[in-house]
Amino acid sequence: MKPGMPFEANDFQEKYLRAVFAFIGIGDIEIIRAEGLALSPAHREAALNAARATVPTTVAAARPRHAA
Repeated sequence: MKPGMPFEANDFQEKYLRAVFAFIGIGDIEIIRAEGLALSPAHREAALNAARATVPTTVAAARPRHAA
């Protein structure tokens, strides 16, 4: 759920995942959301396409840069 949304406090999934990963020693994670997948086939496709579009930039930002 996007920050500032009315039911943001009810969204426990991201907090839970961050806690589980932190427990096993992984503290730096990036979550890519695809929300509203059950609303309609068109909305599902749009949400999945938007989420997929963020993957390359998220991965590129997470890759460690090696000095030449």
